[in-house]
Amino acid sequence: MISLSDANCPGIYFYGNSVVRTNQLPVVQLGADTSICLGQNIILNAGTNDHYIWSDNSSGQTLTVNMSGHYTVTVTDNNGCSNSDQINVSVFSTPTSGFSFNISNQDVSFINNSQNASNYFWDFGDGTTSTDVNPSHRYLSPGIYTVVLTSSNSACGQAGSTNNVNITETGISENDAQLQLSIFPNPSNGLVTINVVNTDLTNVSFEVFNSLGQIVYSKKYSGLNASETINLSGMASGTYTVKIKSNEAMKVAKLILNN
Repeated sequence: MISLSDANCPGIYFYGNSVVRTNQLPVVQLGADTSICLGQNIILNAGTNDHYIWSDNSSGQTLTVNMSGHYTVTVTDNNGCSNSDQINVSVFSTPTSGFSFNISNQDVSFINNSQNASNYFWDFGDGTTSTDVNPSHRYLSPGIYTVVLTSSNSACGQAGSTNNVNITETGISENDAQLQLSIFPNPSNGLVTINVVNTDLTNVSFEVFNSLGQIVYSKKYSGLNASETINLSGMASGTYTVKIKSNEAMKVAKLILNN
């Protein structure tokens, strides 16, 4: 037989021929594990009870936390019934974003200099992206590309940085005197006339790239001068790159399609 002094907390006990219903445990809920940013704090609340003891031996209803750690609280009511809960708090620093890069012909290796970040999103400026920490990327055509790195962590948001990457072709330079290119109309609704005029050049090729760096039209010329009308009406509206290249020179121009 149990004495009444042992039957203060949850349960049903039999005392002789009587049924004794005891008190419920006090309610305490600190919530799910959480994260905060460095310099911030969070107030843990153990609810309305009579007595409190936290893992740091404080005895208030609330505890203000600004450091990573595992925090527990035990609450006791006036009937002597106790209950406890626990929570993990993680503190993160605000992320910073930054990067440098090395160029080898049309291949670029990026060095991530961000701090306090766990997620990265690279926009290479040619319609392609990456979530690698230190990605490498090949550009399909010459040009100046604006690269954006967004660095973030789950608690403290994100930061961004930008650099321009200038892609040229080794051993080939633009030479207006040797190689001339005209495009009309520009902007165009899809029917485009390309005029190429050159002197004493060899292996002349003509390519059109979309915003993703993909070749949508290409042709090689054997004569010194060429004029051709091409139909790009099936292509999406936007800015395209037209490149004329020979063994000795190169010319790049922009073409705007309004289909």
